[in-house]
Amino acid sequence: MSDLYNRIYELCQNKGITIGRMCKELGISRGNLTELKMGRIKTLKTDNLRKIAYYFKVPLDYLVGDTLNIIGKARIDIGLPLEKLCLMTDISYDRLQRIESGAVLPTFSEALRITASLAIPIAQVKYTEDPDPYSDDVLDADEDTPMPNYLERAEQIFTKLNQNGIEEALKRIEELSEIPKYQFDESADS
Repeated sequence: MSDLYNRIYELCQNKGITIGRMCKELGISRGNLTELKMGRIKTLKTDNLRKIAYYFKVPLDYLVGDTLNIIGKARIDIGLPLEKLCLMTDISYDRLQRIESGAVLPTFSEALRITASLAIPIAQVKYTEDPDPYSDDVLDADEDTPMPNYLERAEQIFTKLNQNGIEEALKRIEELSEIPKYQFDESADS
């Protein structure tokens, strides 16, 4: 059995349909999938691959054998469409596709939102540092020492938490961000 067939079969299983039903809905010959399964052909026509990828909302690269990173695999495993993950994380479709394919690494804050949405440990995800306007080179108003890099500290704390802890921490951060006395006041800088 080919890897391509196995991927298509798994996608069908995750969606709760048969390969036959998928073929019928997409107008693809079931015979081609049988030939693929038996190893008599190695791949499908590009047009059919695109239809299948679009149908399951997975990158075409995933179907043809380029492996997705843990984020893409986790999303596909739970059958979550990329569009829904975009809404859950407030990250654009194109950006998430690039993250899943490994073309770019998510920032730390993107990684937090993605892992919380997919229920995977953040420690398993590679990410880059967020652009931080309050980085070490910004001086604290009360002292002549640099402010601590709060993202590094948050990262250290989040890596100690399980998925439920991460979700609870994010809820608390969101709650704090709504309290006026904790909000950043841009007019104070003017």
